[in-house]
Amino acid sequence: MRGRWYHLAVLFVLIVGCAMARIGGWTRAQELYSSGKYEAAIRRADEVLSYGTPSREERARTNLLKAQCHENLGRLEEAIALYLFIAKEFPGTAEGYQAKLALARLIGSAPPPTSEQSEAWF
Repeated sequence: MRGRWYHLAVLFVLIVGCAMARIGGWTRAQELYSSGKYEAAIRRADEVLSYGTPSREERARTNLLKAQCHENLGRLEEAIALYLFIAKEFPGTAEGYQAKLALARLIGSAPPPTSEQSEAWF
């Protein structure tokens, strides 16, 4: 029978493994974005968000990257939805500020936001 320390060690390895997977996945998502491979960057960002429990900072920056990918792909509705989410969920962060700037820039070139999206903005 395995003891308590064994189970704690296994748990520790799993937690560290998820964190390392997120870090590696984040680095790869940034590389894909930088090389213009936006679809692949979105997929990798989704993987990053699915590893364990990402921190608040990881969720903010990963969703911002996804929004920027959608914007670069011309998917303004998806980009605006993500920017609204970021602005609402992460106010007072650099990502929240960047999302608000992107929204201010994009609102003129996209369909008006729905009432639900507008509530997230204010």
